[in-house]
Amino acid sequence: MVEAFNKLNEKPDVVFISGHGISHSRLGLASHFSLSTGVPTIAVANSLFEENKISDNGEDILRDNKKEKVGKVLQSKENSNPIYVSPGNMISVNTAYNIVKQMIKQPHKLPEPLHLAHKYAKEIAKELNIN
Repeated sequence: MVEAFNKLNEKPDVVFISGHGISHSRLGLASHFSLSTGVPTIAVANSLFEENKISDNGEDILRDNKKEKVGKVLQSKENSNPIYVSPGNMISVNTAYNIVKQMIKQPHKLPEPLHLAHKYAKEIAKELNIN
């Protein structure tokens, strides 16, 4: 991933990673990618890892084993499982969450950059006959 990123002519201001960030007990892929590239990352996961989901004032927040806030739960699409947003590095939990919310285009569940990336990956896999 870092090698592909380094080949980009224009570097993005923030990178979306499908996976975990600081919500992972040993730092997730988004954290490692950010530390390697020096670019802020936002992790979006479809499932919880080891963190606890705790409701604070009606808001679902992810906390680590020290009870520190490491992410937020976002119900981005009605009648669908939520997504779990956490920063990778160089961005706050609230900023990561707000950016993801802004990047949701209905009827999609994921923020648009990840939706388009998944769609493109499926097309390439189909061309290469990868199941």
